[in-house]
Amino acid sequence: MLMDPEEFEFWGKKIPERLHHGLRNYLLHHVPCGHFLTAVLENDLKEACARGDDECMWLLPVIVAYLYNEAPCGSWGSKANVNAWLAARVVEEEPDPRELRIELLTEFAPEHAPERDDELDDEGYQDDK
Repeated sequence: MLMDPEEFEFWGKKIPERLHHGLRNYLLHHVPCGHFLTAVLENDLKEACARGDDECMWLLPVIVAYLYNEAPCGSWGSKANVNAWLAARVVEEEPDPRELRIELLTEFAPEHAPERDDELDDEGYQDDK
């Protein structure tokens, strides 16, 4: 299982918070990320140095350590690996709003979750019966 970038620590340092979302989406869902992270993922030091701000440059070893220790094999290390990783993205059908609403209500507000699927209208809201 992939360790969340937020939890990873190397040499007592952490990955900048603003990079967490991009790393997560890239590694878990094969979604492209920003120019700096892409350069790091492609192992392009020159481009990473050109794209990174001061904080990211100082923390570059932490980001690379995270990728080395946590990222799936083949998800980074070269431009070809990154292109293949992004090409493997599976675009799912748009989820059924009824199913999403039931899932969210069940998880975050179980007292408002419908007991049966047929209690919801086409948009996933409870009918006023």
